[in-house]
Amino acid sequence: MSKTSVEGKKDRLLRLGREQEVRLKEGLSSQENRSYVRAAAYANAALRYYTAAGDSKKIKELKAKALKYRQLSASELTQTLPPISADIQKVVNDEICLVIKKCTSFDTLNECLDYLARLSSLVPNYGEIAKHASEHLPLTSIIANHTVIDSECHLISDDDEENYWTYHHYDLEMQVYIYEIAGVFRKLRSEKDLDNVTMMDYVLSKGILGSEECVKLQSAFVNHFIVGDNIAAVHILSPTIEGLIISLSRRLGIDVVAQDRGRITSRDISLGTNNITSESFTNVWGENFCRMIDYLLYNNFGPKLRHRTAHGSISIKECNDTSVVILLYILIKILNLVRITKTSTSEPQDDK
Repeated sequence: MSKTSVEGKKDRLLRLGREQEVRLKEGLSSQENRSYVRAAAYANAALRYYTAAGDSKKIKELKAKALKYRQLSASELTQTLPPISADIQKVVNDEICLVIKKCTSFDTLNECLDYLARLSSLVPNYGEIAKHASEHLPLTSIIANHTVIDSECHLISDDDEENYWTYHHYDLEMQVYIYEIAGVFRKLRSEKDLDNVTMMDYVLSKGILGSEECVKLQSAFVNHFIVGDNIAAVHILSPTIEGLIISLSRRLGIDVVAQDRGRITSRDISLGTNNITSESFTNVWGENFCRMIDYLLYNNFGPKLRHRTAHGSISIKECNDTSVVILLYILIKILNLVRITKTSTSEPQDDK
C-alpha cells in the first residue's frame, strides 16, 4: 500500500477533523458572530472524522465539546426565536375543542372513557406519515439531521434522514393529539368526577387485569389524583403498563420469552422499539397503536417515558400531568382493544 493511499484513509480523516476544529475555534473567537449552533455542527463533524480515524483521545475530547455546544445552542435558539401568530391556530383550537366536547358529552364517565379510547383518529397513521415523509424529504432535513438531539441534548442519529423526517412529522401530529387527550381528562375531572376511585372502577369493570396489576394501578391513581405526586405516578404507571402489554400479549399468543445469545430463558422480554414494532406485535395489536406506544415509551424521537424512568434519566419537571395523562390514555386504549372471550382468553378488538 502506497503512502498516498494511507494518507487517503486515516491521515486524511485526521486532517479533515482538524479542519473542523479550526472552524470551531474561529467561530467561537468572534464575540459578535458567535453561534453555538454552528459550533455544535463543527464539533459533530470533527467527531465523525476522528471516530472514523479511530483517534480515541480526540473522540473523548470532541464528545464533550459536542454535548456542551448542543446544550448551549438549545438555550441560544430559545432566546432568538421571535413571537409569531397565524390564523391557522384558531382553526386548530376549534378542532381541538370539538374533540374534547364530543369525548365528554356522554352521560357516564365510563362511556366517555370508552369513546376516547376507541377514537382511532387520535392515533397517528404511521404508514401514511412515513409515505408522505419519504416522498417529501427536503435538503434542509438532511442537513439538520446531523445535529438532531434528544431532550438530554445527546445526538440521536446522523445517518437515517428518512426516519428522522418521518418522526418529525409524527411528532407534530402526536403533539396535537396529546393536547386533545389532556383536555379531555381535565374536563372529565371537573365535570364527570374522574378521580382515583372512579378510574379504578373503570379498570375493574373491564375484568381483564389481575389483582397484582390492579394494586399497582390503584397506587398510581392515588398518587396522581389525591396526593398530587406525579413523580410517583409516572414511575409506577410506566413499568406497570409495560408489564401489562407483555402479559396480555402472552395471553394473545405472542411469544414474549426472552432469548440470551440464542438460548431460551425463563424470563420475559424487555420491550423496546425492535420488538413492539415487530410483525408479531403489530399483527395482533395493530401497527398504528404499536407505533404510538413505541413513540411515547421507547423511541429516541419521542418522550420515551418507559425507557427514561427505567434508567433514571427522566427529570422531575417531566413527571407532570401530561406524562400521567399519556400513560392513562395508553392504559384505557389497551383495556378497550382487548375483550374477554367465552373461553376466558383475551383477544384484541378493532378500533371503532
